[in-house]
Amino acid sequence: MSGGSPGGYSAVKTWLRWLIGIVGAVVVFIVVLISVVIWKMDYLMGRALTVALAQQTGARVELGEFHLHMQDSSVEIRDLKLFDPPGYRDTPWFDLPELFLAVQKTPTATNGAVRWREIRVNLADLALVVNKEGRTNLVDIGERATGPGFDPSSLTNLSSNLQFGGIDRLVLSLGKLEYVDLRNASANQEIRFGMTNRVYTNLNTTADLQPIAMEVIVRGVSGMVSKSSDGGMLQLLRQFMH
Repeated sequence: MSGGSPGGYSAVKTWLRWLIGIVGAVVVFIVVLISVVIWKMDYLMGRALTVALAQQTGARVELGEFHLHMQDSSVEIRDLKLFDPPGYRDTPWFDLPELFLAVQKTPTATNGAVRWREIRVNLADLALVVNKEGRTNLVDIGERATGPGFDPSSLTNLSSNLQFGGIDRLVLSLGKLEYVDLRNASANQEIRFGMTNRVYTNLNTTADLQPIAMEVIVRGVSGMVSKSSDGGMLQLLRQFMH
């Protein structure tokens, strides 16, 4: 009896060392995996955004940088370019050098509405392109995004759940709006808004956004009226009005 005890104890001790080693290896693997995921989180989320947009638009998408800042509840997107679908140009119709969204971290008395601490939007270029068949790139993209499986009520539910709680600081930059007709180059038109880092503060209701929208519209209309030729942009507006 006494002769067998040391051997049994030795076997148990070996088994415990083996178990501790396995558990330790698993813990180290999990820690390393979590570290890699956190380190690559921006890349993974940026890649997911790129793939989702490409599937929705049916065209190439390029993304410079994507940063999710958990510590200050913000998201930053840089150099996002959406290219025309097949049958149009092989150039971006949407060029967004920067989009920054920061949510107010502390709860506010807004009945569950989202309060934005800061929003920065820098839209360099937006292009409406008409191909040789007379179709428009944005129409094609819209039809693809709202295909047979699209449920319009999902947008209604989303808009009703995301209530506007205000913006502490809005920084807006708008470059140009292009109309490109691949059938008739003389109809091409370009409108420059000339808005660079315009700062608006304390936008507490949707009514506070109306003067900003009006300023953008006035700048756009002024750009069209200043053109001596009857550009394609005016023709497109007439089509929508009739």
